[in-house]
Amino acid sequence: PKVEPKVEAPKEPEELETDAPEKKGKKISSVAMNAQDGTVDVIVGANGILSGLQSDLFSATCKGIRASHGVKSGRYFFETRILEWGLSGRAQGRRCRVGVSIADSSHHLGQPCCTDSVSFDCDGRVHVGGKTQISAFGLKKVRPTFDVGDTVAVLINVQPDSANANTVSLFRNGLRVTAPIPLPEGMVGKPVFPHVSYAMCSLAVNLGPTARAKLPFTVPMLVGAAQKDLVESTCKRQVTAKLVVPVGLPENGFFDWADNFKLENPDYVEVSSRAIVDWLQASGSTPFRVTGGSIERPVVVGGGNDVQGLGLNDGSARKSVLDAAVRLGRNVVVADLTDNLQKQFRVDAVQRSRSHESVAVVVVGEPVDKIKERAREVIRAEKRRQHQMRQNAKKQAWSKRKQVKKQKKDAAKAKKQAEKARLERVAALKEQAAKRAEEMRKKVEAIKAKKQEQAGEGAEAAVGDAPEKKADEAKEPAKESKPVTPVEAEDPESESEPEPADEPFEDDTDYSNVWYLKRQSVDATQDTITQNFSKFSAPDESEGFAELRYEWASKEQARDKINAFVVEKQKFEKLNVTPSPWFHEQLKLWNTAMAEWRKAAAASSAANRGATEDDEDEPEIWGVEDVKDCGNGKPLFKCFQKEDWALLQLRFEFHLLIHAFERSVGKERPGIHPTVMHHYYNMFFKKPFTPAQYGQKSFADLVLLLADTVSVRDEDGCTEAGHPGETPLETFVKLTEEARRERIARIEAGDESARLKFSDQATRQPTPGFPHLGKGSNFGAGALAAGRGKGLGKGVMFQRGHVQPMTAFAKRPAFPPTMAPMAKVFKGAGKGMH
Repeated sequence: PKVEPKVEAPKEPEELETDAPEKKGKKISSVAMNAQDGTVDVIVGANGILSGLQSDLFSATCKGIRASHGVKSGRYFFETRILEWGLSGRAQGRRCRVGVSIADSSHHLGQPCCTDSVSFDCDGRVHVGGKTQISAFGLKKVRPTFDVGDTVAVLINVQPDSANANTVSLFRNGLRVTAPIPLPEGMVGKPVFPHVSYAMCSLAVNLGPTARAKLPFTVPMLVGAAQKDLVESTCKRQVTAKLVVPVGLPENGFFDWADNFKLENPDYVEVSSRAIVDWLQASGSTPFRVTGGSIERPVVVGGGNDVQGLGLNDGSARKSVLDAAVRLGRNVVVADLTDNLQKQFRVDAVQRSRSHESVAVVVVGEPVDKIKERAREVIRAEKRRQHQMRQNAKKQAWSKRKQVKKQKKDAAKAKKQAEKARLERVAALKEQAAKRAEEMRKKVEAIKAKKQEQAGEGAEAAVGDAPEKKADEAKEPAKESKPVTPVEAEDPESESEPEPADEPFEDDTDYSNVWYLKRQSVDATQDTITQNFSKFSAPDESEGFAELRYEWASKEQARDKINAFVVEKQKFEKLNVTPSPWFHEQLKLWNTAMAEWRKAAAASSAANRGATEDDEDEPEIWGVEDVKDCGNGKPLFKCFQKEDWALLQLRFEFHLLIHAFERSVGKERPGIHPTVMHHYYNMFFKKPFTPAQYGQKSFADLVLLLADTVSVRDEDGCTEAGHPGETPLETFVKLTEEARRERIARIEAGDESARLKFSDQATRQPTPGFPHLGKGSNFGAGALAAGRGKGLGKGVMFQRGHVQPMTAFAKRPAFPPTMAPMAKVFKGAGKGMH
């Protein structure tokens, strides 16, 4: 048998790196993992051992840390080993990534936020520029995974004259497991720092000088590297670390300042809920999403107990981060808007950071130019992005139209070709039929000729030959010409449409009034502000700050703006106010006087019933001493209609409410704002109030009816009483009579808009203590609950909890069996009670 030649298996490519020549000059003897350039939950131990905090919040976070030196030229490597995995039940959160990044980039390797990095995951994934590429650079039959006990080495090659310049490679236990991976464009030419990111495990990072697993070629580690090839990180432990507490107002550029401060000071740790949420999202161990809320308090949904128990809502997470940062001696900026406006939280932050130099920065007022310019540049960049999106949309639409036209053109061309082929087939069939007919004719003629010869009719046949031949020739069918398909003119729409040209970006917006960046979320929710604004204040020397810095306005201006903000918010606050004894005393006097006036009005009406109106002049209002008798025993309010009584009641109630509120809360508050008048009216008088009851659309319209008693101040928009608190009660009767006469005069002059259109609810006279009972159900002196007094009067009874006329139940028992318990309650209510 024939022997097949042996096919050798393909060999793995030979090592791509060569031995590095020994470099002369000064060497660096100390390179370590830099605790100042990492997350606050990293614990750096002896001999390069890394672990992390695991309590509460830090059990769900991913740790990240860079080395103290980066490589700017040459070839160097470092090693990493996983010592052990954590015992947490969240096994899916275990992670270990090794790689490189540039200074000031994110500490979270492999995440979209860490664009200037290359890293290798323990599960075999490769992350380049924040994008994951599963085994895209692995060698054949080799997956770049590693676990406990494996020693992985990352080779950094930034040697300009090397064939693999600006690449990194991964080795496991001394053997290459990935091809050289090019650095992202943003990293080329910049110092590259060793970087590890891990969760639920402990590591050992070896930066040199002796390798644990030798590589196939000779190359030095970072410890012992040439001094000219390495650059030291700017993140260093300060002799005295700083705590910065910015103080600003909502929607006035607080987070613009915080973002700009972080850009200028990347070594500072931001302590805020938004920074913690970003950290948890970058960690990826606990899935959740942010839905609404505010910038300072994002609302987190999902993640189960793993997220809900991390202390994001009660502030314990922020305190944990602050304590961890202080322990590491890190510079800290506390970017919490609401807490920083309150003295108690500022003092607490200073007390927790006694080892730090505390600085309060007040950012209130018109921001400095760099803040304005940054906000404007962000707006311009967004407009530029939207412009580019519109350009891309136009090109996509053009490309789609072009494709549709091409499809139509191809379909028309195919249709023409099909029609041409059909006509050619028809012509061929016709030609074949003509040939067959000609052949048949010739056969028939041959048969006839043969018969004629046999019959001896040669002479006759010769004579008839010529005409017969001519006849036969005449019978021959004319040759059909092949059909020619007409050439159609090309559709003008099928002509190629030119590709849309790129339009230059133009922005003629006037940005002179743009101070802050407009964000999708509010700085703080209204509920948060309402709950805390009464405690807002500017920082002072007594709080323990080493320095008070006012960056946007002077000290006096900043304090005035904060105080003005508090006063403005006080106008809309709905306080839980308890009416004072003075209020109850004044209301009791008013109810007594009101009952007497209505009784006098009823008596006057009964005495003058049926009498003709006389022509006597109406008395001068402000000259009347007794409103119950202004002459001839007639009261000043003799002509009051139900609308006048309602306005009289409302005048006094607003007058009393404004003065009682001021007595209860103090004069430091501006007063009652019209938008919350209904709240305090209901709280003081125990009954609802709406302007619609009095035929008005808003409280401002209602004030026009009561302009002699209440008004709205122009400076702050709050209500103000027109008379002192101890104003005689008769004054309100006189004001009402004066307004009535003016209204009548306007109506008689033809002004129909002066007519009042009150609802029945507004004109009903409620009983004090029983606001749901209407006219005719007054309980005289009536302590019904106490079982004394004259009761409801004749002809009135209680039926199922309501006051009803007795005539409706004349034939029924006073108390049905179901009302027996209520009969005991009303026992002793007085005569006329059934």
